[in-house]
Amino acid sequence: MGRRGRTLTGVVLLFLCITAAGQGQVPLRDSLRVFVTDAAGSAHVILFGHHDDASDDFDIALGESPVPPVPFDLVFDARFVDRPGVPRVPETGAYRDIRKPGEARIDTFLIRVQPVNNAWPMELRWREDEAQQFMQLLLRPRDSEGAFIDMQSQSRYVLAHDTRQPILILVRRH
Repeated sequence: MGRRGRTLTGVVLLFLCITAAGQGQVPLRDSLRVFVTDAAGSAHVILFGHHDDASDDFDIALGESPVPPVPFDLVFDARFVDRPGVPRVPETGAYRDIRKPGEARIDTFLIRVQPVNNAWPMELRWREDEAQQFMQLLLRPRDSEGAFIDMQSQSRYVLAHDTRQPILILVRRH
């Protein structure tokens, strides 16, 4: 893709992000904000949840939109990445991941994080009162051998080092 094509793509993605920011007030069935911070103080908030009108694609009316490609290694980033078997186009991820409630009542969300200038550790925080609206919330780095963290009994998780794998959040709805 040439320079003109990259510029046009960037303008379209920026427009979608601005449009989605204005549309983000649609009430969700349930949702959880995750506050991601690195040791240098860089921070971002990402959100996942459910809505009856959600699809497997980006739902601009629900505040979902694609984000620019993952930045180079020394730039802070926190985003949801697509789950296996359900890639969206573009496959760059999103800051909001809204799903249609399914019969299985279980969803898997994947978060990719990257600190600025390798400023580990990174901390993920969430509000306990928001976590209580789910039947069960579990968190674990994908390459971790340890047990899942119960997100309803604690409100933070510290990622001590680069896992190079997305963080897994398993959600069981009522």
